[in-house]
This record gives sequence, C-alpha cells and structure tokens, in this order.
Amino acid sequence: MNMKIDNNKTLAEIAHQKLFDAIVSGYFKPGERLVEDNLSKEMGISRTPIREAIKELERDNLVVSIPYKGVIVKELNYREAKELLDICILLETFICREAAKNWLDEDIYEIESNIEKFEIALENDDINLMKKNNYDFHMSIAKAAHHSFGYELYSNVRDRMNLIDSFTICIKKMEEITINDHKKILKAIKNNQSDLAAQYGSEHIKLVANKTLEKMNKK
Repeated sequence: MNMKIDNNKTLAEIAHQKLFDAIVSGYFKPGERLVEDNLSKEMGISRTPIREAIKELERDNLVVSIPYKGVIVKELNYREAKELLDICILLETFICREAAKNWLDEDIYEIESNIEKFEIALENDDINLMKKNNYDFHMSIAKAAHHSFGYELYSNVRDRMNLIDSFTICIKKMEEITINDHKKILKAIKNNQSDLAAQYGSEHIKLVANKTLEKMNKK
C-alpha cells in the first residue's frame, strides 16, 4: 500500500485518512503497533501531523495507547465483538430500509461501483482491497439512506467493524457469499422494496456475526 503523502494541505487530516484507510484495508492489523518514526518516514512528513492523526484515530476508537507499549490498532475481545455485531445488525436493517425509500441515481451508481470493485479485488485475490471495498459498499448504502443521524451512528459502528472483518474475509467461499448478498441487497433497494432490503441486510450481518464469533471462539 502506498502510504506516501503528496499533498501539502492539512497534513494531519490527510495523514488521518491515510492511516484510517490502512486500518480499514487490513494493511495495519489489530494488535499491530503504530510507530511515529516509522510512519513519518513512510509518509514523508514530520511526526507532528502523524501524532495529531493518531489522536484522531483514538477518538475513532480504532487505536489505543498502552503505557510502555505504545499505540496499537485496537483488538476486540469476544464480548466486545458480539455487542458490536448486535448493534450493527440493527443499524444495517435500518439503513437498508431507508436506502430503498430514499436513494438517488448517484447512490445506485456508487453502490454498483463498489460491488464491481469487490469482484475485481476477488479476482486478483487482494484481501486488503476486498476489505476496503466491503467497507465502501456498506457506507454507500448508509449514504443512500439520506438520514444524517443514522449515517453518523452507522459510520461509528462500521468503522469499528473493520477491527473484526479479518475473521470472516478469509473464510472459504465467504467472498462469493458476500458478493451474492450485496447484489440481493442492491436489487431490493433499486426496486424500492424496503422491507426486503432490510431483511437481506439483516441476514447478511447475522451471517457475518455467526461466522465471526464462531472463529473467535476457536482462536
């Protein structure tokens, strides 16, 4: 992943987005340390904006600062993961229902584009890109719901979902199941079938939850 920054405006914000994308894609994995010196060299900027970006990631609940160990990408235990997934099921149901009622043409284009990008990443066996495209797909549905408070809540939960995506993205045939589920959700949304879209969204996250918690139990 290219971490180099070539834009001189708002370095802290750009660094935050770069680091955020790196966590979302799996470039930085749960439990991995984020070392300011290393990041400074990799991005080609000073440590000050890196430090500010890391503070923002802490507010995002994606990293945690541990005394004598440094800053690490947050790891969720079984209970935390289950609670997160419980809430995600509720919010996924809501945003899919609202998206089916409120979508605009540009929303559908973005959702379809993210499905296509996921398929290309799958063909290239690019797991990190699949994780990023999966995140973008779900966020594009939240955007299509056109519900500002719902989007804010969902964004917060979906960001944290990236901390456990690695438990399901590598499961055999899960990628194909994901694509099929995403296409079913999209079709229901396009047809303004709000209850069906909500059902498919809920079923999809319930499947992810079951696979994730099952794998975490074996860890």
